[in-house]
Amino acid sequence: MAVTGGLTDTVLRADLPSREASMSSIQERLDEILTQRGYIVLGKPKSQLPTSGEENHDPIRDFQKFYSLPETGQFDEETKAVLFASRCGVPDPRRSTKWFAEATRWQKRNLTISIENSVPGVPIEHIRSLVEHAAAVWNEAAKGRFSIAPQIAGGDIKVSFQSGYHGDAWPFSGPEGVLAHAFHAKFPEGALAGQIHFDLSESWSFTEHCPPTSKDFLSVAIHEVGHSLGLDHIGAKKSVMYSNYNGVQRQLFDFDYHLISNLYSS
Repeated sequence: MAVTGGLTDTVLRADLPSREASMSSIQERLDEILTQRGYIVLGKPKSQLPTSGEENHDPIRDFQKFYSLPETGQFDEETKAVLFASRCGVPDPRRSTKWFAEATRWQKRNLTISIENSVPGVPIEHIRSLVEHAAAVWNEAAKGRFSIAPQIAGGDIKVSFQSGYHGDAWPFSGPEGVLAHAFHAKFPEGALAGQIHFDLSESWSFTEHCPPTSKDFLSVAIHEVGHSLGLDHIGAKKSVMYSNYNGVQRQLFDFDYHLISNLYSS
């Protein structure tokens, strides 16, 4: 018994560094995603992975509240599924709606949109037609408050496919994870204002019927154009501004009409 116990203790002690490394890796990944999503601000104390009996931690609880998850403060399976889903790379809102509306919407109301490049094997004209469709969805919802017209190049809203590090502070990391990101009209780094970047490494579908192994480009384009107009993420799935990829969603929900009308109400 003594030998067996000693052997067990030795095995557990030998395994401890690997288990600690695994926990450290999970912690680093959690911090990374919470930072990307806007729940940890760089320069402030990092999160601590909650364990049973520990005090709930605010970043996780804030995330759960935004997405209407049970506010346990714990990194549970339901939270993990939402947190690590394929998504838009724009952080979730950490400011008031009034401030956001004043700070991000376009002052000009006649906008242009252009396609800067394409993907191998897909004609740029086809990409352009899909992006114009995405713009038309918002044009219809705007009811004359603004318009988005196609332009060959150099539009107010510039759409491009990028990979890895591509000239901004938000590199793409490969398939799944972050699918795309966009920058509103008043983005502090002025050269990025109005830009929309799609991850070139994703398996995109540009067809009417999107296979389950791909991401529907038009659905994501509608979401990203919403960001470029100044809309923020919504924590409810019944909005095209829900941050996680929600399958094929090519029409606005009632709440989306409400959001864009409020943003461009004056």
